[in-house]
Amino acid sequence: EKLIFFINYMKKNFKIIYLLFYPIFFLLHKLSKSNYEVTHNETSFFSYFFNLSTHFKDIYYRTWKHFDNFDFVLNIGSETIQSEIFSKKKPYFFLPFVYTEDYSKHFEIHSRDESKKYDFTFTGALTDYRLKLLKKLQEETNLKIHYTDLVQDHQKRLEILANSKFLLGLKQNDFQTFISVSRIYNSIITEIPILMEAESYFTPNYFHQFVYMESTKNLGNKMIEMINNYDFYKKDFKEKKLAYIDFSNIHKKNLKTFIKNL
Repeated sequence: EKLIFFINYMKKNFKIIYLLFYPIFFLLHKLSKSNYEVTHNETSFFSYFFNLSTHFKDIYYRTWKHFDNFDFVLNIGSETIQSEIFSKKKPYFFLPFVYTEDYSKHFEIHSRDESKKYDFTFTGALTDYRLKLLKKLQEETNLKIHYTDLVQDHQKRLEILANSKFLLGLKQNDFQTFISVSRIYNSIITEIPILMEAESYFTPNYFHQFVYMESTKNLGNKMIEMINNYDFYKKDFKEKKLAYIDFSNIHKKNLKTFIKNL
């Protein structure tokens, strides 16, 4: 963090020096970033070649290091080994990503099926793996597949989603199993069915029941099948949304009970 602060300080206050020694500052910036930041926001060869892994060290210093300073643990989103680590030491509760009515209002989409330009849309970091797969899927399926890099503007992102019949969730690389929860969550809220690239498993696994999954090898065939049965999937996904709301309500109720019993 101190190194990042120094780099930003030089960039802002000593631009000439920063530009003269830009290659050095560039390397320092890369070396200071966590693995999560590199793989999520960077698609350069440098980022992947060195595969800098300080991700779990970052997690330790931000969370686990301060474990003894708290009376209970509330884990939100995904659960792997946390329960084994924490539950026997302090009151522990795991809350999945749940549906909220207020948040969903920010994702209202109004579009007719006949106005949709694309069969499938992917938005996110366009890593080499994803670009190669998207181009391959376009060649295999001859479908209208739209893809774009990270879209920060919320309204623009909604406009892109509104123009697609389906959404795609792709791995960043061959080895990734943790998926973008926000991508799935947004698809459920907007009622746009999403197809996830997954061999049979991804984390968090409680989302399996609310999406459609297919292996990388058969992804193109599945996309064609979904387009040919669009009305079915549109109706079925609305049922999945209702099931997700019920799932969310149960966990929110359990959270209230947990807090009440502390």
